[in-house]
Formats: sequence, C-alpha cells, structure tokens
Amino acid sequence: MFQFQFAYEFEDLVSLNRVVSKAYRRWLTRITNILWLLIGGSDLLAAGFLIHLQGKSAFPVALIALVIGALLCASPFLRHRLAAWQSRRMLLKDTGELTVVLDEEGLREHSLKGEGFYPWKGFIDVYRSRGSYLLFLDKKHALILPRRVIPEETVAPLERFLAEKFGTEIKEIH
Repeated sequence: MFQFQFAYEFEDLVSLNRVVSKAYRRWLTRITNILWLLIGGSDLLAAGFLIHLQGKSAFPVALIALVIGALLCASPFLRHRLAAWQSRRMLLKDTGELTVVLDEEGLREHSLKGEGFYPWKGFIDVYRSRGSYLLFLDKKHALILPRRVIPEETVAPLERFLAEKFGTEIKEIH
C-alpha cells in the first residue's frame, strides 16, 4: 500500500497535457502545430509586405498582423501551458489537499469535496513524465502522482507495483 498527500500544481497539469498530446493526440497535435505556424508565418510575411509596399500609412494594420502572426507562431511552443491553464480552470475548487492511497484493489482518493475509488481495471494506461506518474482513466483524464511527493526509497517499489497492476511496463514521455 502506498499513500501520498498533495495538491495539484500547475506543472502537474503541464505534464498531463504533454502526455495527452504525445500519447493520444500525436497526429492532431502535429497537424495543428503546422497549421498555426503556416498561418502565423503568412501573417508575418503579410505585415512585412504591407510596410514595404504601403509605407507608414499601413503601419497600424501591419502591426496588428505582426502581433497576430507572432502569437500564432508562438502557440505550438506554448500549447501545453495553455492547455494546462484550461485544465486548472476546470478542476474542482477548494478541494484542499488530496490524499491518494494505492492498494491491491485500486486507487482511493480523499479531499475536502469527497472521496473516490477507482479499481485497477478502470485504468487504461500508466505513463511517467519528468518523474511524475500519470494513471489514465480515459484519453483525457488521469490521476497524477507528482514526483515531489514520492520519497526516493519509494520510487522502485511503486514502479514495480504499478507495472504489476497495469500488466505492462510504465511508458516514458519527456
């Protein structure tokens, strides 16, 4: 049996969104990244052409195109943080510290808002990302065990336990 107490932090949600985009939405993520880069790049080019061809009179419109193009070009690099921000907005408020217990039957969680039990057969996958463990209930929802709450001497037994319960090795995503 393993027991952990913690509150989710923003970086935990970044890890969750990183794993979701790399494990479950790989092609969609690639396509949208390319699309945003192409649209943003064309906006930047349009801004340059406007200034070159129209001079100072086109500066306000070119500035708007420049800002939009820069934001679109930056969005693939900020994707996980933007998605984590949205995930944080959807979390239950005022849950307090979360207590998670992993035992032979499943995972139990307790917070100020209530309790939950998830049998091991209800999970679909387990991943490790930057030391945190993500136990997926479906392709969008996971319980996160942050690395900061797992004592060093517990890491190896926890990994063996999770590998046994999931019947597979823990998948690593950076």
